[in-house]
Amino acid sequence: MKINNFNELLKILRCPDCRSLKIQEGFKTFICTDCKRNFEITDNKIIKMRPKNELPYPEIYNNQDYLKWKKVSSEAMLDYFEKGNRLFYIIILIIKT
Repeated sequence: MKINNFNELLKILRCPDCRSLKIQEGFKTFICTDCKRNFEITDNKIIKMRPKNELPYPEIYNNQDYLKWKKVSSEAMLDYFEKGNRLFYIIILIIKT
């Protein structure tokens, strides 16, 4: 779906906090008319519509087995890319100098 202007976008946007479809365009902002939250529109037309309260990470991310696996797998990937993949290793050497 290609959107050509903000008016088309306003038809499908929902407030990430109250889930309302009542979004209006303001000066460099979008405004939810239900919860009165403002969402900034940057100069390059990026709309900052993140929820006010982000969801917590799932409990698995605090699990000791997961943390061990994450450490081992990241070390293995680093070994592969720095030592096992010759082209990548050369690029890393060039970047580091």
